[in-house]
Amino acid sequence: MPISISFVFPVFNEELRIFNLPQVTTFFRNNISCEFEILVICNGCTDQTYLEALRYAGEFSEIRCINTPFRGRGHALKLGFMESIGEIIGVCAIDRAWDESFYPTL
Repeated sequence: MPISISFVFPVFNEELRIFNLPQVTTFFRNNISCEFEILVICNGCTDQTYLEALRYAGEFSEIRCINTPFRGRGHALKLGFMESIGEIIGVCAIDRAWDESFYPTL
């Protein structure tokens, strides 16, 4: 089944918040009735965010990580949109500032 939704997570030095990734992935697994991917875009991180994201990608097949040396949310979003393979793209925040329950309704 083709990927229907790509969730783009732009992150910059989110080492202390990246722990949310498994809970978000599990929520989507349990509440989204189509195939999806979570695309973590590490934009110029200088901490362990990318390594932690890679570790979670090894645990969850839906997670993909891209590391870019360029900083900026705009760059991260543009890169995420270009790399997404879903028919629909959703933007998310690793700090869970947005309520993921919106996406199943959508």
